[in-house]
Amino acid sequence: MTKQKIKYKLNPTNGKVELKNNIIFSKSILPNGIRIISEEIKTSSSFALGAFIDAGSNCDFKNLDGLAHFVEHASFRKTRKNSGRKLNTAFESIGAYTNAFTTKETTCYYVRAIQDNFKPCVRLISEIVLHPIYVEKDIEKEKLIIIEEIKSYEDEPEEVIFDYGDEVLFGSHSLSHPIVGNLKSVKKILVSDVIKFHSQYYSPSNIVISYAGPLEHQRLVEIIGQYFGKIDIVTHSDPDFLELSPNTNKPTSLSYKKRFGQTHLLFNRLVGGMNSEERYKLSALNFILGEGLSSRLHKKLREDKSLVYTVYSSLQLFKNTGNISIYAAGEKNNQDKIRLVIEKELKNLANNGITKLELKISKEQLKSNTIMALESLSARIQNIAKSELSLGYNESLDQIIEKIDSITIDELNTLARKFFFPEFWSSIIFI
Repeated sequence: MTKQKIKYKLNPTNGKVELKNNIIFSKSILPNGIRIISEEIKTSSSFALGAFIDAGSNCDFKNLDGLAHFVEHASFRKTRKNSGRKLNTAFESIGAYTNAFTTKETTCYYVRAIQDNFKPCVRLISEIVLHPIYVEKDIEKEKLIIIEEIKSYEDEPEEVIFDYGDEVLFGSHSLSHPIVGNLKSVKKILVSDVIKFHSQYYSPSNIVISYAGPLEHQRLVEIIGQYFGKIDIVTHSDPDFLELSPNTNKPTSLSYKKRFGQTHLLFNRLVGGMNSEERYKLSALNFILGEGLSSRLHKKLREDKSLVYTVYSSLQLFKNTGNISIYAAGEKNNQDKIRLVIEKELKNLANNGITKLELKISKEQLKSNTIMALESLSARIQNIAKSELSLGYNESLDQIIEKIDSITIDELNTLARKFFFPEFWSSIIFI
């Protein structure tokens, strides 16, 4: 097995770095190109394991929105050795929990279990990821399930408005369409499309195996290599992605008549992505604006004016781009008032900046959220896999905390002037 250097002070003979709390991060690469990353946690008696595919809905074929998500679902139907029912029974008979999810840029198949059952879990996950069998009757059944999933989303205004917002913000970019696709596109998916997508994107160079638990890394690599090391190297061409930057954002304001009981508003704009040095600063500004109970939007719209029940801002980061959004829902008669308050708070943040107290609160919250999230083994495997797929290296907790602590009030005020003037934000309103 070969090992690749990562951005730490590593011992070149073993490819490991010891983090705080006796957690050891390691990275290896199988001969076929599959990357294996792990956090060895000796105090744990259970583990989390994820097979991450560097392809999400951004890789959907033209006019087949939702294909990546469909492949994820269909892969649980049947493998070379087991039916879907037998797979479920096999996992549950060893007390394991397995599931999968698709994002805009990634597909993940994961399992949680006690460490004694690690090897059979690897074998079962490898079947689902590497050796699914797609047949027409299963594809047709899966269409019915996903169509119901899409219909359930259409009953949720919050889900719908964010999909509309992505379409406006990302335009013809591959990030623009919903992960689950739409009724028309899902109905068009054929067995041949599913097979082609799996063949093209589930290749070794696109796969990262992420682990958190008590197993020593070298033994981990040996076991994973038994099941994932036998597939051949496959080359594929990546789709032509449009490059997006915050400066390409063209604000758009749209309104739609919907049969919902409330008015729903979404404001958003492009920002930098995971590869941007601004991401932790943007996280701090996002918290000040609308993420916490002490945030400006929560205090103004809910506590002071009682115009909404729900209001928040959120920051979503992809590899090379990102977006910050504000969502609010309230009485239809208060639509204009809600909009004016949001615009006023954006302008105030851009013109006048933040206070020292807001800076302190946001930094402490960001650090706490980061630390507490990593109490979960599932969160750990997602965190190190996302860093590997987006950045090509792992950011330790110490490095993240150091970056958060180093944020200054001047930096946030400069960033607020850059991104938060309301005239540069797009908006969607359901009336």
